[in-house]
Amino acid sequence: MAPLLKSTPVLLLLTAVLAGCGSDGAGEETSAGDATDQQTTGSSTVDLDEFSLAPSDVAVERGATITAENVGTIGHNLTIEQEADASTPSEELAATATFAGGESDTVEVDLPPGEYGLVCTVGNHRELGMVGSLTVR
Repeated sequence: MAPLLKSTPVLLLLTAVLAGCGSDGAGEETSAGDATDQQTTGSSTVDLDEFSLAPSDVAVERGATITAENVGTIGHNLTIEQEADASTPSEELAATATFAGGESDTVEVDLPPGEYGLVCTVGNHRELGMVGSLTVR
């Protein structure tokens, strides 16, 4: 019984350490129910619909991947632009291809920390409200 008593503090410490190794939120999404939700992860998913991004504000680490899922019925893309205010066009830094409803594409966020615009650049989708923001940490 004495060896068990000596190992109990070690087992308790090991249990506490392992419990702390759970998810840190990386790869987990916040609710996309409100278009103003912010999602902060190592990777992120943005739903593209007629005519919104959900979530519209995304925060990721440099080198993360954003998956754009077209949950609408017409073609969309997800473009990262230089200026944080995506309502006005600025320099394109990275983008997905334009793809049909029910499909998805990805874009790697290899940008320095800062604030950038997210937008669908298809037709007049920007003017119809398909804009958001990207924070790179």
